[in-house]
Amino acid sequence: MTLKRNGTLLGKKFNEYLIPAILSAMSILLASFVDGIIVSKLISHDALSAINLAHPVILFLQAVFFLFGIGGLISISRALGQRDTHKVNSLFTLAVTGAVAASVVITVLGSAFTDGIVSLVCNEEKLNELVTENVAYTMYGCSLIIIVPTFALIIRVDGLPKFASAVLIVSNAVNLLMDIVYIKVFDMGIKGAALATVTGYAVGLVMVLYYLCIYK
Repeated sequence: MTLKRNGTLLGKKFNEYLIPAILSAMSILLASFVDGIIVSKLISHDALSAINLAHPVILFLQAVFFLFGIGGLISISRALGQRDTHKVNSLFTLAVTGAVAASVVITVLGSAFTDGIVSLVCNEEKLNELVTENVAYTMYGCSLIIIVPTFALIIRVDGLPKFASAVLIVSNAVNLLMDIVYIKVFDMGIKGAALATVTGYAVGLVMVLYYLCIYK
């Protein structure tokens, strides 16, 4: 009876975390796909090509937040299983501090060497300016692009999988909405697409700050 009860509780807890995790991943992938469609329709096919060429920069930033977010999540989960509160707090601080430090370094170096980064990802002269604008504005907001998803991943282990999922879903939804506002309304071109991504994660940061104020 005890084993059956424990299995039922484990199944419920698994489902409680599974669906938000799937929705979070879907929001990131869907936002990237729809973002490309919006840029192609509202700007040009060249702008879409430029965004695709600059995409390795976004993938690099995602790798950084996965490093600290997933790494922190796994380490903190193990510490929670051991009921070591001191270790949990230390690992949380380490993951967040690491993400912040990495984002600052990447922002400084990325902003200083934007032309070098563009030369690595783009060898078509006609797209060079578009790629440069996109990478430059992405670098201005890369701290948000790293820190917010890192928090979203770690928040899951604090027993708030739905809230963690909401941070990423809202961030990406705002990104798509602001794509239209910046590009169509304010006619900002490809800079607007990059700025929309930063704006989305800025909203996500507000949600993270709410979490820190209410739950910590």
